[in-house]
Amino acid sequence: MKKLKFIILITLLFSTLIIYSQDRQAINKIKISGKIVDKTTNQPLEYATITLISLKNTKATTGGITDGKGEFNFEASPGIYNIKVEF
Repeated sequence: MKKLKFIILITLLFSTLIIYSQDRQAINKIKISGKIVDKTTNQPLEYATITLISLKNTKATTGGITDGKGEFNFEASPGIYNIKVEF
């Protein structure tokens, strides 16, 4: 009986550790949003691609695509990035 209680206790302990470790990753994300418009016509650019490029390793880390109104939003880890917009 003691062995069963011990196994249940250890299982509960490890399951709570796993749950808390997953929540930490969600907290470290920030939301990036905006609107892309054409410089000359001031019209929104539909389906433009936005890419965040890390300054540390010059790799694309995340990004998104604008909607029909030229708006975008996505999540990224905090840091310093170059942003690249392609249409």
